[in-house]
Amino acid sequence: MRILLLCLLLFTTLGLPVRADSNDSEDRQRAQTLVFQAKFSEAIPLLRKLTAAHPKEGQLWTWLGLSLHTWSGTLNDAGPRKQARIEAREALLKAQQLGVHEELVDAVVATIPADGSGGEQGTLSANPEVNRLLTDAEKAFAKGDFLGAEQGYSQAFALAPTLYDAPLYAGDSCFRAGQNARAQEWLAKAVTVDPQRETAYRYWGDVLLKEGKTEEARAKFIEGVVAEPYARFSWAGLANWAKAAKVQVGHPRFTGLDSSGVKLDGGNVTIYAQAGGDATMLISSYALGRTVWHAQNPEVKRHCLAEEAMALNGVAQMGLELSQSGKLKSKPIWLDELVRLQQLNLMEAYVLLGRPDQGISEDYPAYRQAHRDLLVKYLREVYTQPTSAPSSDQALR
Repeated sequence: MRILLLCLLLFTTLGLPVRADSNDSEDRQRAQTLVFQAKFSEAIPLLRKLTAAHPKEGQLWTWLGLSLHTWSGTLNDAGPRKQARIEAREALLKAQQLGVHEELVDAVVATIPADGSGGEQGTLSANPEVNRLLTDAEKAFAKGDFLGAEQGYSQAFALAPTLYDAPLYAGDSCFRAGQNARAQEWLAKAVTVDPQRETAYRYWGDVLLKEGKTEEARAKFIEGVVAEPYARFSWAGLANWAKAAKVQVGHPRFTGLDSSGVKLDGGNVTIYAQAGGDATMLISSYALGRTVWHAQNPEVKRHCLAEEAMALNGVAQMGLELSQSGKLKSKPIWLDELVRLQQLNLMEAYVLLGRPDQGISEDYPAYRQAHRDLLVKYLREVYTQPTSAPSSDQALR
Protein backbone atom coordinates (compact mmCIF):
# COMPACT_ATOMS: atom_id res chain seq x y z
CA MET A 1 0.00 0.00 0.00
CA ARG A 2 1.53 3.33 -1.06
CA ILE A 3 2.11 5.97 1.60
CA LEU A 4 -0.39 8.54 0.35
CA LEU A 5 -3.31 6.15 0.19
CA LEU A 6 -2.66 5.08 3.76
CA CYS A 7 -2.33 8.68 4.96
CA LEU A 8 -5.70 9.60 3.55
CA LEU A 9 -7.43 6.50 4.87
CA LEU A 10 -5.85 7.03 8.27
CA PHE A 11 -7.23 10.52 8.70
CA THR A 12 -10.61 10.13 7.01
CA THR A 13 -11.71 6.81 8.49
CA LEU A 14 -10.29 6.78 12.01
CA GLY A 15 -10.58 9.60 14.52
CA LEU A 16 -8.16 9.93 17.44
CA PRO A 17 -10.33 9.85 20.57
CA VAL A 18 -10.17 12.74 23.02
CA ARG A 19 -11.45 11.63 26.40
CA ALA A 20 -13.23 14.04 28.70
CA ASP A 21 -11.38 12.58 31.70
CA SER A 22 -7.95 12.73 30.08
CA ASN A 23 -5.26 15.20 31.08
CA ASP A 24 -3.36 14.72 27.84
CA SER A 25 -5.94 16.07 25.40
CA GLU A 26 -3.36 18.53 24.04
CA ASP A 27 -1.01 15.67 23.20
CA ARG A 28 -3.82 13.84 21.44
CA GLN A 29 -4.77 16.86 19.38
CA ARG A 30 -1.12 17.55 18.59
CA ALA A 31 -0.56 13.96 17.47
CA GLN A 32 -3.60 14.08 15.20
CA THR A 33 -2.44 17.37 13.68
CA LEU A 34 1.04 15.99 13.06
CA VAL A 35 -0.36 12.88 11.38
CA PHE A 36 -2.55 14.99 9.10
CA GLN A 37 0.53 17.05 8.23
CA ALA A 38 2.42 13.79 7.50
CA LYS A 39 5.01 14.65 10.16
CA PHE A 40 5.26 11.08 11.36
CA SER A 41 8.71 11.36 12.92
CA GLU A 42 7.20 13.90 15.34
CA ALA A 43 3.84 12.17 15.77
CA ILE A 44 5.21 8.73 16.60
CA PRO A 45 6.95 9.67 19.89
CA LEU A 46 3.75 11.36 21.05
CA LEU A 47 1.70 8.31 20.14
CA ARG A 48 4.14 6.03 21.96
CA LYS A 49 3.75 8.24 25.03
CA LEU A 50 -0.06 8.09 24.77
CA THR A 51 -0.20 4.30 24.35
CA ALA A 52 2.09 3.89 27.39
CA ALA A 53 -0.25 6.07 29.44
CA HIS A 54 -3.43 4.44 28.10
CA PRO A 55 -2.51 0.84 27.13
CA LYS A 56 -6.16 -0.26 26.93
CA GLU A 57 -7.20 2.25 24.26
CA GLY A 58 -7.25 0.34 21.01
CA GLN A 59 -7.62 3.40 18.81
CA LEU A 60 -4.37 4.87 20.14
CA TRP A 61 -2.56 1.66 19.20
CA THR A 62 -4.23 1.89 15.79
CA TRP A 63 -2.87 5.36 15.15
CA LEU A 64 0.58 4.37 16.35
CA GLY A 65 0.66 1.26 14.15
CA LEU A 66 -0.59 3.00 11.03
CA SER A 67 1.75 5.95 11.55
CA LEU A 68 4.74 3.62 11.95
CA HIS A 69 3.74 1.67 8.87
CA THR A 70 3.36 4.81 6.79
CA TRP A 71 6.61 6.29 8.08
CA SER A 72 8.47 3.06 7.32
CA GLY A 73 7.72 3.60 3.64
CA THR A 74 9.90 6.73 3.69
CA LEU A 75 12.97 4.97 5.13
CA ASN A 76 15.68 4.03 2.67
CA ASP A 77 17.73 1.98 5.16
CA ALA A 78 16.43 -1.60 5.34
CA GLY A 79 17.31 -2.02 9.04
CA PRO A 80 15.27 0.89 10.48
CA ARG A 81 12.49 0.19 8.00
CA LYS A 82 12.25 -3.42 9.19
CA GLN A 83 12.17 -2.38 12.87
CA ALA A 84 9.46 0.21 12.18
CA ARG A 85 7.35 -2.40 10.39
CA ILE A 86 7.74 -4.88 13.25
CA GLU A 87 6.66 -2.24 15.77
CA ALA A 88 3.77 -1.25 13.50
CA ARG A 89 2.55 -4.84 13.26
CA GLU A 90 2.76 -5.33 17.03
CA ALA A 91 0.81 -2.11 17.66
CA LEU A 92 -1.94 -3.06 15.21
CA LEU A 93 -2.22 -6.58 16.62
CA LYS A 94 -2.58 -4.99 20.05
CA ALA A 95 -5.35 -2.78 18.67
CA GLN A 96 -7.16 -5.83 17.30
CA GLN A 97 -6.85 -7.59 20.68
CA LEU A 98 -8.47 -4.54 22.28
CA GLY A 99 -11.47 -4.76 19.99
CA VAL A 100 -10.57 -2.54 17.03
CA HIS A 101 -12.33 -3.97 13.99
CA GLU A 102 -11.37 -1.72 11.10
CA GLU A 103 -10.87 -3.05 7.60
CA LEU A 104 -7.90 -0.74 7.15
CA VAL A 105 -6.18 -2.27 10.17
CA ASP A 106 -6.81 -5.81 8.93
CA ALA A 107 -5.48 -4.90 5.49
CA VAL A 108 -2.24 -3.39 6.81
CA VAL A 109 -1.56 -6.25 9.26
CA ALA A 110 -1.93 -8.68 6.36
CA THR A 111 0.83 -6.88 4.43
CA ILE A 112 3.46 -7.01 7.21
CA PRO A 113 5.29 -10.33 7.85
CA ALA A 114 6.21 -11.09 11.45
CA ASP A 115 9.88 -10.38 10.68
CA GLY A 116 9.06 -6.93 9.25
CA SER A 117 10.54 -7.73 5.85
CA GLY A 118 9.35 -5.99 2.70
CA GLY A 119 8.10 -2.45 2.42
CA GLU A 120 10.44 -1.38 -0.35
CA GLN A 121 8.97 1.16 -2.71
CA GLY A 122 7.90 -0.39 -5.98
CA THR A 123 7.91 1.24 -9.39
CA LEU A 124 4.88 2.58 -11.20
CA SER A 125 6.48 3.34 -14.55
CA ALA A 126 9.01 1.83 -16.92
CA ASN A 127 10.47 5.32 -17.23
CA PRO A 128 13.23 5.79 -14.60
CA GLU A 129 12.78 9.58 -14.61
CA VAL A 130 9.08 9.21 -13.82
CA ASN A 131 9.87 6.89 -10.93
CA ARG A 132 12.49 9.33 -9.60
CA LEU A 133 9.96 12.17 -9.68
CA LEU A 134 7.36 10.03 -7.92
CA THR A 135 9.83 8.98 -5.23
CA ASP A 136 10.94 12.57 -4.64
CA ALA A 137 7.31 13.71 -4.51
CA GLU A 138 6.48 11.05 -1.97
CA LYS A 139 9.40 12.08 0.20
CA ALA A 140 8.27 15.70 0.00
CA PHE A 141 4.79 14.65 1.08
CA ALA A 142 6.19 12.68 4.01
CA LYS A 143 7.97 15.85 5.17
CA GLY A 144 4.76 17.88 4.97
CA ASP A 145 5.85 19.74 1.83
CA PHE A 146 2.54 19.14 0.07
CA LEU A 147 2.94 21.74 -2.68
CA GLY A 148 6.42 20.42 -3.39
CA ALA A 149 4.88 16.96 -3.68
CA GLU A 150 2.25 18.30 -6.07
CA GLN A 151 4.98 19.74 -8.28
CA GLY A 152 6.74 16.38 -8.44
CA TYR A 153 3.57 14.50 -9.28
CA SER A 154 2.71 17.13 -11.88
CA GLN A 155 6.08 16.67 -13.57
CA ALA A 156 5.66 12.89 -13.51
CA PHE A 157 2.21 13.20 -15.07
CA ALA A 158 3.58 15.43 -17.83
CA LEU A 159 5.98 12.62 -18.75
CA ALA A 160 3.44 9.81 -18.23
CA PRO A 161 -0.07 11.15 -19.00
CA THR A 162 -1.67 7.72 -18.60
CA LEU A 163 -0.28 7.18 -15.08
CA TYR A 164 -3.34 7.25 -12.80
CA ASP A 165 -1.38 7.60 -9.55
CA ALA A 166 0.29 10.88 -10.50
CA PRO A 167 -2.85 13.08 -10.69
CA LEU A 168 -4.41 11.07 -7.86
CA TYR A 169 -1.59 11.85 -5.46
CA ALA A 170 -1.23 15.40 -6.75
CA GLY A 171 -4.88 15.88 -5.81
CA ASP A 172 -4.29 14.42 -2.36
CA SER A 173 -1.29 16.70 -1.88
CA CYS A 174 -3.35 19.79 -2.77
CA PHE A 175 -6.08 18.65 -0.40
CA ARG A 176 -3.55 18.42 2.41
CA ALA A 177 -2.30 21.89 1.54
CA GLY A 178 -5.83 23.27 1.74
CA GLN A 179 -5.97 23.89 -2.01
CA ASN A 180 -9.34 22.23 -2.55
CA ALA A 181 -10.10 23.65 -5.98
CA ARG A 182 -6.77 22.44 -7.36
CA ALA A 183 -7.27 19.11 -5.62
CA GLN A 184 -10.53 18.61 -7.49
CA GLU A 185 -8.91 19.55 -10.80
CA TRP A 186 -6.25 16.88 -10.29
CA LEU A 187 -8.75 14.25 -9.20
CA ALA A 188 -10.87 14.97 -12.27
CA LYS A 189 -7.77 14.24 -14.37
CA ALA A 190 -7.30 10.92 -12.55
CA VAL A 191 -10.91 9.99 -13.29
CA THR A 192 -10.33 10.82 -16.96
CA VAL A 193 -7.28 8.53 -17.03
CA ASP A 194 -9.28 5.61 -15.61
CA PRO A 195 -12.98 6.11 -14.85
CA GLN A 196 -13.33 2.51 -13.66
CA ARG A 197 -11.07 2.92 -10.60
CA GLU A 198 -12.74 4.04 -7.42
CA THR A 199 -9.99 5.86 -5.54
CA ALA A 200 -10.13 9.28 -7.22
CA TYR A 201 -13.91 9.47 -6.77
CA ARG A 202 -13.47 8.69 -3.07
CA TYR A 203 -10.71 11.25 -2.62
CA TRP A 204 -12.86 13.79 -4.49
CA GLY A 205 -15.78 13.03 -2.21
CA ASP A 206 -13.55 13.60 0.82
CA VAL A 207 -12.67 17.07 -0.48
CA LEU A 208 -16.33 17.93 -0.98
CA LEU A 209 -17.23 16.52 2.42
CA LYS A 210 -14.60 18.71 4.07
CA GLU A 211 -16.19 21.71 2.34
CA GLY A 212 -19.59 20.77 3.77
CA LYS A 213 -21.02 19.83 0.36
CA THR A 214 -22.59 16.60 1.56
CA GLU A 215 -24.88 15.94 -1.40
CA GLU A 216 -22.10 16.50 -3.93
CA ALA A 217 -19.84 14.30 -1.82
CA ARG A 218 -22.43 11.52 -1.79
CA ALA A 219 -22.61 11.67 -5.59
CA LYS A 220 -18.84 11.20 -5.89
CA PHE A 221 -18.77 8.38 -3.36
CA ILE A 222 -21.56 6.67 -5.29
CA GLU A 223 -19.56 7.00 -8.52
CA GLY A 224 -16.67 5.31 -6.74
CA VAL A 225 -18.80 2.37 -5.65
CA VAL A 226 -20.22 1.98 -9.16
CA ALA A 227 -16.68 2.01 -10.55
CA GLU A 228 -15.36 -0.76 -8.27
CA PRO A 229 -17.98 -2.15 -5.89
CA TYR A 230 -15.85 -5.14 -4.89
CA ALA A 231 -12.64 -3.26 -4.06
CA ARG A 232 -11.64 -3.26 -0.39
CA PHE A 233 -12.24 0.41 0.39
CA SER A 234 -14.89 1.37 -2.17
CA TRP A 235 -17.64 1.70 0.42
CA ALA A 236 -15.57 3.70 2.93
CA GLY A 237 -16.56 7.00 1.33
CA LEU A 238 -20.27 6.40 1.82
CA ALA A 239 -19.57 5.32 5.39
CA ASN A 240 -17.85 8.66 6.01
CA TRP A 241 -20.70 10.50 4.28
CA ALA A 242 -23.22 8.74 6.52
CA LYS A 243 -21.34 9.86 9.63
CA ALA A 244 -21.26 13.45 8.40
CA ALA A 245 -24.92 13.41 7.35
CA LYS A 246 -25.90 11.53 10.54
CA VAL A 247 -27.83 8.87 8.70
CA GLN A 248 -27.70 5.10 8.44
CA VAL A 249 -26.72 3.34 5.27
CA GLY A 250 -27.27 -0.30 4.43
CA HIS A 251 -28.60 -2.95 2.11
CA PRO A 252 -32.02 -4.48 2.81
CA ARG A 253 -32.07 -7.84 4.58
CA PHE A 254 -34.32 -10.67 3.43
CA THR A 255 -33.98 -13.36 6.06
CA GLY A 256 -34.05 -16.85 4.58
CA LEU A 257 -33.89 -15.75 0.96
CA ASP A 258 -30.24 -16.76 0.63
CA SER A 259 -27.88 -19.62 1.42
CA SER A 260 -28.79 -19.37 5.12
CA GLY A 261 -32.31 -20.45 4.30
CA VAL A 262 -31.96 -22.51 1.14
CA LYS A 263 -29.40 -24.97 -0.24
CA LEU A 264 -29.47 -26.10 -3.86
CA ASP A 265 -27.44 -29.17 -4.78
CA GLY A 266 -28.16 -30.22 -8.31
CA GLY A 267 -31.85 -31.08 -8.37
CA ASN A 268 -32.07 -31.36 -4.58
CA VAL A 269 -33.41 -28.47 -2.50
CA THR A 270 -33.00 -28.13 1.26
CA ILE A 271 -34.82 -25.40 3.16
CA TYR A 272 -33.17 -24.47 6.46
CA ALA A 273 -35.34 -21.50 7.35
CA GLN A 274 -37.75 -22.10 10.21
CA ALA A 275 -39.73 -18.90 9.79
CA GLY A 276 -43.06 -20.69 9.76
CA GLY A 277 -46.30 -19.81 8.00
CA ASP A 278 -46.31 -17.57 4.98
CA ALA A 279 -42.63 -16.69 5.31
CA THR A 280 -41.62 -20.32 4.82
CA MET A 281 -43.96 -20.55 1.83
CA LEU A 282 -42.30 -17.53 0.22
CA ILE A 283 -38.83 -18.88 0.99
CA SER A 284 -39.88 -22.14 -0.67
CA SER A 285 -40.93 -20.18 -3.75
CA TYR A 286 -37.48 -18.57 -3.82
CA ALA A 287 -35.89 -22.03 -3.83
CA LEU A 288 -38.30 -23.17 -6.53
CA GLY A 289 -37.51 -20.14 -8.67
CA ARG A 290 -33.80 -20.86 -8.60
CA THR A 291 -34.41 -24.55 -9.33
CA VAL A 292 -36.61 -23.72 -12.33
CA TRP A 293 -34.03 -21.27 -13.68
CA HIS A 294 -31.31 -23.92 -13.53
CA ALA A 295 -33.56 -26.44 -15.23
CA GLN A 296 -34.12 -23.95 -18.05
CA ASN A 297 -30.43 -23.02 -18.29
CA PRO A 298 -28.45 -26.21 -17.60
CA GLU A 299 -25.38 -24.88 -19.43
CA VAL A 300 -24.80 -22.25 -16.72
CA LYS A 301 -22.81 -23.88 -13.92
CA ARG A 302 -22.42 -20.85 -11.60
CA HIS A 303 -24.75 -18.82 -9.44
CA CYS A 304 -25.57 -15.83 -11.61
CA LEU A 305 -27.44 -12.53 -11.61
CA ALA A 306 -30.29 -13.72 -13.83
CA GLU A 307 -31.00 -16.72 -11.57
CA GLU A 308 -30.98 -14.74 -8.32
CA ALA A 309 -32.99 -11.81 -9.68
CA MET A 310 -35.64 -14.08 -11.20
CA ALA A 311 -36.07 -15.95 -7.92
CA LEU A 312 -36.35 -12.78 -5.84
CA ASN A 313 -38.70 -11.11 -8.30
CA GLY A 314 -40.86 -14.23 -8.17
CA VAL A 315 -41.08 -14.00 -4.39
CA ALA A 316 -41.95 -10.31 -4.58
CA GLN A 317 -44.69 -10.92 -7.16
CA MET A 318 -46.19 -13.84 -5.24
CA GLY A 319 -46.09 -11.93 -1.97
CA LEU A 320 -47.73 -8.87 -3.53
CA GLU A 321 -50.52 -10.88 -5.14
CA LEU A 322 -51.24 -12.85 -1.97
CA SER A 323 -51.21 -9.67 0.10
CA GLN A 324 -53.57 -7.84 -2.25
CA SER A 325 -55.98 -10.79 -2.31
CA GLY A 326 -56.01 -11.05 1.46
CA LYS A 327 -54.58 -14.57 1.40
CA LEU A 328 -51.33 -13.61 3.14
CA LYS A 329 -52.12 -14.03 6.82
CA SER A 330 -48.67 -13.33 8.31
CA LYS A 331 -46.68 -11.02 6.06
CA PRO A 332 -42.89 -11.23 6.54
CA ILE A 333 -41.37 -7.95 7.72
CA TRP A 334 -39.10 -7.87 4.68
CA LEU A 335 -41.79 -8.30 1.99
CA ASP A 336 -42.63 -4.61 1.48
CA GLU A 337 -38.98 -3.77 0.83
CA LEU A 338 -38.61 -6.67 -1.61
CA VAL A 339 -41.70 -5.52 -3.49
CA ARG A 340 -40.34 -1.97 -3.52
CA LEU A 341 -37.12 -3.16 -5.19
CA GLN A 342 -39.15 -4.96 -7.83
CA GLN A 343 -41.38 -1.97 -8.52
CA LEU A 344 -38.38 0.37 -8.78
CA ASN A 345 -36.70 -2.08 -11.19
CA LEU A 346 -33.77 -2.30 -8.79
CA MET A 347 -33.67 -6.02 -8.03
CA GLU A 348 -30.66 -6.68 -10.25
CA ALA A 349 -28.79 -3.67 -8.84
CA TYR A 350 -29.52 -4.90 -5.32
CA VAL A 351 -28.26 -8.41 -6.11
CA LEU A 352 -25.02 -7.08 -7.63
CA LEU A 353 -24.30 -4.56 -4.90
CA GLY A 354 -26.04 -5.97 -1.85
CA ARG A 355 -25.58 -9.74 -2.06
CA PRO A 356 -22.92 -10.64 -4.62
CA ASP A 357 -20.90 -13.82 -4.58
CA GLN A 358 -18.12 -14.88 -6.91
CA GLY A 359 -20.52 -16.07 -9.58
CA ILE A 360 -22.83 -13.08 -9.46
CA SER A 361 -19.95 -10.59 -9.52
CA GLU A 362 -18.93 -11.90 -12.96
CA ASP A 363 -22.10 -10.31 -14.35
CA TYR A 364 -21.31 -6.85 -12.99
CA PRO A 365 -19.28 -5.30 -15.88
CA ALA A 366 -21.93 -6.08 -18.50
CA TYR A 367 -24.76 -4.87 -16.26
CA ARG A 368 -22.93 -1.65 -15.43
CA GLN A 369 -22.35 -0.93 -19.10
CA ALA A 370 -26.07 -1.30 -19.84
CA HIS A 371 -27.65 -0.03 -16.61
CA ARG A 372 -25.29 2.33 -14.82
CA ASP A 373 -28.26 4.58 -14.05
CA LEU A 374 -29.98 1.83 -12.07
CA LEU A 375 -26.88 1.16 -9.99
CA VAL A 376 -26.71 4.86 -9.10
CA LYS A 377 -30.45 4.90 -8.38
CA TYR A 378 -30.12 1.94 -6.02
CA LEU A 379 -27.31 3.58 -4.08
CA ARG A 380 -29.20 6.88 -3.86
CA GLU A 381 -32.71 5.62 -3.12
CA VAL A 382 -32.07 2.40 -1.22
CA TYR A 383 -28.57 2.05 0.23
CA THR A 384 -28.28 5.64 1.46
CA GLN A 385 -31.98 5.93 2.30
CA PRO A 386 -32.84 2.58 3.90
CA THR A 387 -36.48 2.00 4.85
CA SER A 388 -35.72 -1.22 6.74
CA ALA A 389 -32.97 -2.41 9.07
CA PRO A 390 -29.64 -2.32 7.22
CA SER A 391 -27.45 -5.37 6.98
CA SER A 392 -24.51 -5.85 9.30
CA ASP A 393 -22.04 -4.92 6.55
CA GLN A 394 -23.63 -1.51 6.19
CA ALA A 395 -20.38 0.46 6.01
CA LEU A 396 -17.37 -1.33 4.59
CA ARG A 397 -17.60 -4.32 2.32
